[in-house]
Amino acid sequence: MKTSIVTWAARLAIVGSAAALGACGRAEGDGGGGVGGGGGEGDSGGEGGGAALECADYLDESPVGSASFVVKNNRAESIYLGSAQCSSRLSVKAPGLTSTQADSPQFGFTCGEAQESPDYALDCLDESAEEIAPGAQVTLTWGGSIYEERELPRACYHPERRLGGYCLQGVAPEAGDLEVTVTLYASAECTDDYCMRPTGYFNVSKRFAFPGEEVLIEVEP
Repeated sequence: MKTSIVTWAARLAIVGSAAALGACGRAEGDGGGGVGGGGGEGDSGGEGGGAALECADYLDESPVGSASFVVKNNRAESIYLGSAQCSSRLSVKAPGLTSTQADSPQFGFTCGEAQESPDYALDCLDESAEEIAPGAQVTLTWGGSIYEERELPRACYHPERRLGGYCLQGVAPEAGDLEVTVTLYASAECTDDYCMRPTGYFNVSKRFAFPGEEVLIEVEP
Protein backbone atom coordinates (compact mmCIF):
# COMPACT_ATOMS: atom_id res chain seq x y z
CA MET A 1 0.00 0.00 0.00
CA LYS A 2 1.43 3.34 -1.03
CA THR A 3 1.08 6.65 0.74
CA SER A 4 -1.81 8.46 -0.91
CA ILE A 5 -0.99 11.49 -3.07
CA VAL A 6 -3.08 14.63 -2.70
CA THR A 7 -4.50 15.59 -6.09
CA TRP A 8 -4.84 19.31 -5.60
CA ALA A 9 -5.60 19.99 -9.24
CA ALA A 10 -8.92 18.13 -8.85
CA ARG A 11 -9.85 19.94 -5.67
CA LEU A 12 -9.25 23.36 -7.19
CA ALA A 13 -12.51 22.95 -9.10
CA ILE A 14 -14.49 23.02 -5.82
CA VAL A 15 -15.32 26.64 -5.23
CA GLY A 16 -18.18 27.74 -2.95
CA SER A 17 -20.26 30.64 -4.16
CA ALA A 18 -19.96 32.24 -0.73
CA ALA A 19 -16.17 32.32 -0.99
CA ALA A 20 -16.35 34.65 -3.99
CA LEU A 21 -18.00 37.27 -1.81
CA GLY A 22 -15.77 36.68 1.20
CA ALA A 23 -13.02 38.46 3.01
CA CYS A 24 -10.13 40.77 2.14
CA GLY A 25 -12.24 43.87 1.61
CA ARG A 26 -12.38 43.04 -2.11
CA ALA A 27 -15.80 41.40 -2.47
CA GLU A 28 -17.63 42.53 -5.60
CA GLY A 29 -20.71 44.71 -5.30
CA ASP A 30 -22.57 47.67 -6.73
CA GLY A 31 -23.15 49.83 -3.68
CA GLY A 32 -25.73 47.70 -1.87
CA GLY A 33 -23.53 47.13 1.15
CA GLY A 34 -22.19 43.93 2.70
CA VAL A 35 -24.21 41.31 4.48
CA GLY A 36 -25.61 42.84 7.64
CA GLY A 37 -23.61 46.05 7.09
CA GLY A 38 -24.31 49.56 5.91
CA GLY A 39 -24.20 50.97 2.40
CA GLY A 40 -21.13 51.86 0.44
CA GLU A 41 -19.15 50.32 -2.40
CA GLY A 42 -20.26 46.78 -1.73
CA ASP A 43 -17.14 45.87 0.22
CA SER A 44 -17.49 48.35 3.04
CA GLY A 45 -20.34 46.64 4.89
CA GLY A 46 -20.01 44.15 7.74
CA GLU A 47 -20.90 40.48 7.84
CA GLY A 48 -23.82 40.12 10.23
CA GLY A 49 -22.07 42.28 12.79
CA GLY A 50 -18.97 40.01 12.94
CA ALA A 51 -15.54 40.86 11.60
CA ALA A 52 -14.67 39.10 8.33
CA LEU A 53 -11.35 37.30 8.06
CA GLU A 54 -8.72 39.25 6.15
CA CYS A 55 -6.49 37.64 3.52
CA ALA A 56 -3.54 37.98 5.91
CA ASP A 57 -5.33 35.73 8.41
CA TYR A 58 -4.65 32.79 6.06
CA LEU A 59 -0.87 33.24 6.03
CA ASP A 60 1.37 30.77 7.89
CA GLU A 61 1.81 31.37 11.60
CA SER A 62 5.31 31.76 13.01
CA PRO A 63 6.43 28.48 14.64
CA VAL A 64 7.80 28.45 18.19
CA GLY A 65 10.68 26.19 17.17
CA SER A 66 11.81 23.31 14.95
CA ALA A 67 12.86 19.69 15.45
CA SER A 68 15.13 17.03 13.95
CA PHE A 69 14.26 13.35 13.91
CA VAL A 70 17.02 10.76 13.41
CA VAL A 71 15.55 7.56 11.96
CA LYS A 72 17.91 4.63 12.65
CA ASN A 73 17.43 1.22 11.04
CA ASN A 74 18.16 -1.55 13.57
CA ARG A 75 16.86 -4.25 11.25
CA ALA A 76 18.95 -6.76 9.29
CA GLU A 77 17.44 -5.57 6.01
CA SER A 78 16.96 -2.18 4.36
CA ILE A 79 13.92 -0.03 4.94
CA TYR A 80 12.76 2.89 2.80
CA LEU A 81 11.31 6.36 2.88
CA GLY A 82 8.90 7.51 0.18
CA SER A 83 9.52 10.45 -2.13
CA ALA A 84 9.97 13.75 -0.30
CA GLN A 85 8.15 15.45 -3.18
CA CYS A 86 5.04 13.27 -3.44
CA SER A 87 4.47 11.53 -0.13
CA SER A 88 4.06 12.48 3.50
CA ARG A 89 7.05 11.26 5.50
CA LEU A 90 6.23 12.95 8.79
CA SER A 91 3.09 13.58 10.77
CA VAL A 92 2.91 15.32 14.14
CA LYS A 93 0.01 15.14 16.57
CA ALA A 94 -0.46 18.25 18.71
CA PRO A 95 -3.16 19.15 21.24
CA GLY A 96 -5.96 21.27 19.82
CA LEU A 97 -5.16 20.60 16.15
CA THR A 98 -7.07 18.22 13.90
CA SER A 99 -4.47 17.92 11.13
CA THR A 100 -1.18 16.06 11.58
CA GLN A 101 0.51 17.03 8.29
CA ALA A 102 4.00 18.17 9.23
CA ASP A 103 5.72 18.02 5.84
CA SER A 104 6.01 21.23 3.88
CA PRO A 105 3.30 21.11 1.19
CA GLN A 106 5.63 20.60 -1.76
CA PHE A 107 2.92 18.81 -3.73
CA GLY A 108 0.22 21.27 -2.71
CA PHE A 109 0.43 24.98 -1.99
CA THR A 110 0.06 27.26 0.98
CA CYS A 111 -2.59 29.95 1.21
CA GLY A 112 0.20 32.52 1.08
CA GLU A 113 1.49 31.07 -2.20
CA ALA A 114 -2.05 31.10 -3.60
CA GLN A 115 -2.25 34.83 -2.91
CA GLU A 116 1.12 35.58 -4.51
CA SER A 117 1.25 33.28 -7.54
CA PRO A 118 -1.09 32.38 -10.42
CA ASP A 119 0.42 28.88 -10.65
CA TYR A 120 -1.54 25.72 -9.90
CA ALA A 121 -0.42 22.55 -8.15
CA LEU A 122 -0.34 19.52 -10.46
CA ASP A 123 -0.46 15.79 -9.85
CA CYS A 124 2.79 14.46 -8.40
CA LEU A 125 4.21 11.40 -10.14
CA ASP A 126 7.55 10.87 -8.37
CA GLU A 127 7.71 7.23 -7.22
CA SER A 128 11.29 7.30 -5.97
CA ALA A 129 12.32 5.87 -2.59
CA GLU A 130 15.21 6.58 -0.22
CA GLU A 131 16.97 3.53 1.19
CA ILE A 132 18.04 3.28 4.83
CA ALA A 133 20.49 0.36 4.96
CA PRO A 134 20.88 -1.87 8.06
CA GLY A 135 22.59 0.14 10.80
CA ALA A 136 22.27 3.40 8.85
CA GLN A 137 20.27 6.47 9.81
CA VAL A 138 18.59 9.41 8.12
CA THR A 139 17.77 12.79 9.64
CA LEU A 140 14.38 14.36 8.91
CA THR A 141 13.79 17.98 9.83
CA TRP A 142 10.51 19.59 10.82
CA GLY A 143 10.02 23.33 10.61
CA GLY A 144 7.56 23.43 13.50
CA SER A 145 4.33 23.93 11.52
CA ILE A 146 1.31 21.69 11.05
CA TYR A 147 -0.60 22.32 7.83
CA GLU A 148 -4.37 22.58 8.00
CA GLU A 149 -6.72 22.85 5.04
CA ARG A 150 -8.48 26.15 4.48
CA GLU A 151 -11.05 27.37 1.97
CA LEU A 152 -9.47 30.64 0.91
CA PRO A 153 -11.98 33.31 -0.21
CA ARG A 154 -11.88 33.79 -3.97
CA ALA A 155 -11.11 37.48 -3.58
CA CYS A 156 -7.85 36.61 -1.79
CA TYR A 157 -6.38 34.61 -4.65
CA HIS A 158 -3.89 36.04 -7.12
CA PRO A 159 -5.88 38.06 -9.69
CA GLU A 160 -4.65 35.87 -12.56
CA ARG A 161 -5.78 32.66 -10.88
CA ARG A 162 -9.10 31.67 -12.43
CA LEU A 163 -10.07 29.01 -9.91
CA GLY A 164 -10.20 29.31 -6.14
CA GLY A 165 -10.61 26.41 -3.75
CA TYR A 166 -8.55 24.91 -0.97
CA CYS A 167 -5.04 25.64 0.28
CA LEU A 168 -2.88 24.83 3.30
CA GLN A 169 -2.08 27.12 6.21
CA GLY A 170 0.86 26.47 8.50
CA VAL A 171 -0.38 26.50 12.10
CA ALA A 172 2.10 26.74 14.99
CA PRO A 173 1.50 24.21 17.79
CA GLU A 174 2.35 25.34 21.29
CA ALA A 175 5.43 24.08 23.08
CA GLY A 176 4.81 20.85 24.94
CA ASP A 177 4.57 17.09 24.59
CA LEU A 178 3.91 16.08 20.96
CA GLU A 179 3.92 12.82 19.02
CA VAL A 180 5.74 12.27 15.72
CA THR A 181 4.97 9.44 13.30
CA VAL A 182 7.34 8.47 10.49
CA THR A 183 5.96 6.53 7.50
CA LEU A 184 8.39 3.88 6.20
CA TYR A 185 8.36 0.99 3.73
CA ALA A 186 9.64 -2.57 4.03
CA SER A 187 10.71 -2.99 0.40
CA ALA A 188 11.26 -1.21 -2.90
CA GLU A 189 12.41 -1.87 -6.46
CA CYS A 190 16.10 -0.96 -6.57
CA THR A 191 18.95 -0.86 -9.09
CA ASP A 192 22.59 -0.22 -8.20
CA ASP A 193 21.96 3.50 -7.77
CA TYR A 194 18.22 4.09 -7.64
CA CYS A 195 15.15 2.86 -5.74
CA MET A 196 11.48 3.35 -6.59
CA ARG A 197 7.94 2.07 -5.98
CA PRO A 198 8.21 1.38 -2.23
CA THR A 199 5.71 -1.11 -0.78
CA GLY A 200 4.74 -2.59 2.57
CA TYR A 201 4.34 0.65 4.48
CA PHE A 202 4.44 0.83 8.26
CA ASN A 203 4.55 3.60 10.85
CA VAL A 204 6.87 4.25 13.78
CA SER A 205 5.77 6.78 16.42
CA LYS A 206 7.45 8.48 19.35
CA ARG A 207 6.53 11.18 21.83
CA PHE A 208 8.92 14.10 22.21
CA ALA A 209 9.31 17.42 23.98
CA PHE A 210 8.88 20.40 21.64
CA PRO A 211 10.99 22.35 21.13
CA GLY A 212 13.95 20.34 22.32
CA GLU A 213 16.95 18.24 21.45
CA GLU A 214 17.37 15.92 18.47
CA VAL A 215 14.91 13.00 18.63
CA LEU A 216 16.17 9.46 17.97
CA ILE A 217 13.64 7.09 16.39
CA GLU A 218 14.90 3.50 16.25
CA VAL A 219 13.24 1.03 13.89
CA GLU A 220 13.46 -2.37 15.56
CA PRO A 221 13.16 -5.82 13.94
